[in-house]
Parts: sequence; structure tokens; C-alpha cells
Amino acid sequence: MSKTNNIFLRENLIRSLERRQSLLTTIRGETKQKVEKIIIKESFYKFLDKVDKIKVSDEERSKIYDFIFCLLNRSADLKTNKKPSSANITSMYGGTSYSRLSKIKSKKEIIDLMKFLHKEDIPFSSISGIQNKKGIPNLDELKKFIEFLKNEKLLEYLSSISSMQSGKGFPNLDELKMFIEFLKKEKLLEYLSSISGMQNGKGIPHLDRLEELINFARNNQIPFSFVSSMQNGKGIPDLKILGKLIAEARKKELNLKELSGKQLGIEATLKLVKTAYE
Repeated sequence: MSKTNNIFLRENLIRSLERRQSLLTTIRGETKQKVEKIIIKESFYKFLDKVDKIKVSDEERSKIYDFIFCLLNRSADLKTNKKPSSANITSMYGGTSYSRLSKIKSKKEIIDLMKFLHKEDIPFSSISGIQNKKGIPNLDELKKFIEFLKNEKLLEYLSSISSMQSGKGFPNLDELKMFIEFLKKEKLLEYLSSISGMQNGKGIPHLDRLEELINFARNNQIPFSFVSSMQNGKGIPDLKILGKLIAEARKKELNLKELSGKQLGIEATLKLVKTAYE
């Protein structure tokens, strides 16, 4: 591994990204407004520090840098990618997953992925969210997932499903179908966004526990959004603790919407109600 080679690769990559907008504008004869600039964030440099530690030959590392440019360049061209930035790659290859870059076999994998996203008008952020720290998705699995959403008329909920599946990859389609059918039966499909916020990164919730939560909310006459907002990213709460929170908040005549907006979670909110609202 050559330190000099790493410096050259990095400088060349940054220079290419910075020149991309003006170069493509010249080639395509378009205005700069039509060629999106890729925003390079500070985290990208730290990401490259990790990339330089991947134990591969100089030739293989050069390919990895080519893949990085290809992914950023191609994803920036997607009309669904409103504000392209280096986060487009640090999201999918963040944490310790940067080594997965060495698993990419060729640029064709990236190009075929971007062509599919362009053809189907799929928001890049939804896919990069699902694939957070997992690398680019298997194209066949992605196609199967999107086809399922289209057939079930659920494509409009892709963003919510992406939030639930953040970093977990594509969901089991049978489980997803059961989940959606349950929401339809309970007339809660409109709350999918709220549920996905509560389940952010936790995947599809257990239906038995979700049903218990729904019944609890209805029996206690509290908006479901009160719970889902408060539990953002924390999953379905302990109903005993939730019951204590509701009782305490009503006793002190507190605004439930204001409490839920703090997104502290049930336990922290109960502690707040007991101590800060004396």
C-alpha cells in the first residue's frame, strides 16, 4: 500500500468531483442549473481515510476510487436526487461497511443500478436509506421489491418503508404484505409515516404488539400520533409505562401534543412529567 498513491487518488477524486459540473455543462451544452453540483461534506474526507486502510493492492484501491466517483457521479444525475452530496456514498458505506467497496465487481453494477432507478423514477435517498451501511443493493432483489410495491399499489409509501428498514436491507415481502393488510384492516394506512418514524431502523413491527398499542390508544382516547411521535426511532413502547405517563399528564393537565413533540421516548417523558412539571 503506497501512501503517495493514496494521496494521488484522493486529490484526483476531489478534483474530478469539483470539475464535474462545469465539464458536464460544456459537454451537454446545458446550463449549470441543470447539472447538479455534488456537495462534498467534511465527513467524506474521514470516510476516505477509512477507505485508504482497506488492505488491497494499489491497483485494487484505484478501482475502489473509480467506483466512488462513478457512484457519486451517476447518482447525482438522477432527477430524484435533489441535493446530491458525498452523503450518497457515506450513508451506504458508513461505519465499518466501507470495506464493502472492495466487493463491487465492476462499474456496470453501479451503472445498471442507476439506470433502473432512473427508469422507475425511484428516489435515491429511499434506497440509500434501506442500504445504510450495507452498500449498493443487489439489483435483482431491488427489482423484486419495487415490483411488489407497484403491484400492491404501495410505491407512494416507499419513503416510509425505507425509514423502517433503514440499515436493514429489503424487508421480507410476505411480512410486509401482512403488515400493510393489517394497517388497511385497522384503517391506519394513513399513519404509516408515523409508524415508520417510530420504527425507524427497527424494521416491520410485531403485529401483536402493534395491535395492543392501537387498542390501548383507542381505549384511552389518545391520538396514535402522540405515541409514534414520542417514540421516534424507539419502537413500540411498554404499555404499562405509557399508561403511567398518560395518567400523570392528565392529572397535571399537560398538553400531550407538546410532550410528544419532544420525541424523548416514553420513559424519559414520564420522568420529565414527574420532575419538571411540578
